[in-house]
Amino acid sequence: MLPPRLVGVGKTTTAAKLAARASLDEGARVALVTTHTYRVGAVAQLAAYAEMLRVGFHVASDGAGLRGALEAARDADLVIVDTSGRSPQARAELRAARALLAAGSRPVDVALVVAAGVPRGDFADAVAAFAPLRPAELIVTKLDKTRRKGSLVALVRRAACPLSFVAAGQEVPDDLEAAEPERVAQAILGLRRFAGERE
Repeated sequence: MLPPRLVGVGKTTTAAKLAARASLDEGARVALVTTHTYRVGAVAQLAAYAEMLRVGFHVASDGAGLRGALEAARDADLVIVDTSGRSPQARAELRAARALLAAGSRPVDVALVVAAGVPRGDFADAVAAFAPLRPAELIVTKLDKTRRKGSLVALVRRAACPLSFVAAGQEVPDDLEAAEPERVAQAILGLRRFAGERE
């Protein structure tokens, strides 16, 4: 299985949810890696999730560290890398993200993680900015924070990659679900709630 790298908004909790899903539901051997060493508490947050899930955990602050982390996790079926947040306007940071992704010794999938309710123009800017990273999938988070569920359709149409997961709420792993078209459509139409949405 390819190790996805995550970029965007709501990544750390999403990384934990994906790890829990793969480890608990599918029995996969999972490792979590964070390159998110800039935000105070980010490393500790993911380390706590890794301990709770009993999965491997590694910290990488640069390309060499990432290569070492991936080598240390070579026996894992799935390696999930939580990257630091990158603003679409921060070109130097995006170049650094590309260099970090290129430093890995294994093939990678990139997941673009965005919050629901993001203005269309901002999302279009993000899609354009992150295009060089070649995202393989789109994950939309924070669906519990918006009443305009129909905006999800616009996000999917603008993204150059398929919608794979949707997330509403902070519970790990419950508040994450696969983006099955019929269930997503029902939630947009108000016929059901996304996992994690409360009344």
